[in-house]
Amino acid sequence: MKPTAEQIRKLHTLMRRLQIDTKEGKRKLIAQISNNRTTSAKQLTTEEYVKLISLLTMTLQKNPQYLENKMRWKLVFTFRDKGFRNQDGSIDFEKIHNYCLNHWKKDINNMSTNELRKYISVVSKWKNKEQCQKE
Repeated sequence: MKPTAEQIRKLHTLMRRLQIDTKEGKRKLIAQISNNRTTSAKQLTTEEYVKLISLLTMTLQKNPQYLENKMRWKLVFTFRDKGFRNQDGSIDFEKIHNYCLNHWKKDINNMSTNELRKYISVVSKWKNKEQCQKE
């Protein structure tokens, strides 16, 4: 069976995110998954595609940049859940940015993983938006 269009798209997205963009890098990875049967993604079976996607997904999730970015978004969504949103319900990035700068003297994009963890904990303990003024 051939891989689906969605599997092909997902594989290419993962390779791009992991910056596996050289032909040689792709060939080595494909050869490893197919037990040196082929170096072409077009000749991979569906099972090999699934195996390759799983391997790349696990690799991406262990990437420190990926984890840091995921934590940034978790902090943003925690703020949103505590009332930092526009009238239409969308995230108010400007309020979040200003709050971080005024109260923590840090831009959300310049926080370390430990700081993000700490601030996620702080914000998630708030009962409501008014409590954020006390923190």
